[in-house]
Amino acid sequence: MNFSTFGKIEFYRISHFRYKYEKFTIFQNGSAVGKIKNDETVSLKAKTGKQLFWVKYNWVKSNIIEIDVKPDNTHKIVVEFASYSFLKGLAISLAFCIFIGLVLTLLGALGLVIGGVLVGLSYFQTTKPKLKII
Repeated sequence: MNFSTFGKIEFYRISHFRYKYEKFTIFQNGSAVGKIKNDETVSLKAKTGKQLFWVKYNWVKSNIIEIDVKPDNTHKIVVEFASYSFLKGLAISLAFCIFIGLVLTLLGALGLVIGGVLVGLSYFQTTKPKLKII
């Protein structure tokens, strides 16, 4: 008879050049339980039942996933990033450049601040990590 109350969670972080040297913190139910590097697999024990998981780097947090952990089972999670095509990225960058140019022309120094904030927000929005159960 098996009385195990733990399951296994495996996180795999897909290699991404932009975040090659960043370690992501893994959270389970609000507590940091480990760190994961670029192109690395980390295995953790988790209590059975419903558990919440997410990762975070700097102040950027991934989506939260809920897993019903079963005893002696391995649940696999992939940490990936939103993928955009080259043309979509080029179109977004061009639109921002045109918009910032107009704002700078009309508002001067205030336009520079507004443009910097908008570019910063778009940068962090498009690079948010995403968890996926496989």
